[in-house]
Amino acid sequence: MEDSEQTNMTDRAKLRRPIGENAPVVIPVVAEFGHIALEPIEVGRVRIVKTVREDEQTLDVPLVHENVEVQRVPVDRIVQEPPQVRFEGETMIVPVVEEVLVVDKRLRLKEELRITRRKTVEQSTQHVKLRSEDVRVERVHPGQQEQRSASDGRAEQGNAHDRQKQEDRTTPGTSIA
Repeated sequence: MEDSEQTNMTDRAKLRRPIGENAPVVIPVVAEFGHIALEPIEVGRVRIVKTVREDEQTLDVPLVHENVEVQRVPVDRIVQEPPQVRFEGETMIVPVVEEVLVVDKRLRLKEELRITRRKTVEQSTQHVKLRSEDVRVERVHPGQQEQRSASDGRAEQGNAHDRQKQEDRTTPGTSIA
């Protein structure tokens, strides 16, 4: 018999004592532990083919033009100090001063420039080329040999008789599971 079987039989014999003895009863507790190992296994391959496509489209886009209108308003008034630039609604008023020679020197407000902004929007038709990409995913089953195609330089799998490809066409924004 093996050592572990003898030990188990001895432990069982100790458990069969008559009840009523003052010695404590010892019950062995056994636990088993397992170990799981993971290994990666290749179940297939994927080839991604991306092509760029150009389509010409006509787009209507708004173009904004801003014009400035300058109006000269004569004021001809004597001031003690140069006035500040100010706004009246959308109009910016820029004071223009000059020094005039008198017995004493004074500032005379010669004129004000009234500057108003006006925006105009017009539709403009533009011809532009927009590019988008198409992606083709080819699933290649394990065990097939990878070959180079002489015609386009991309890798191909297997020979013509054994070839079992599954092509997934995807659109932008989709994912491959």
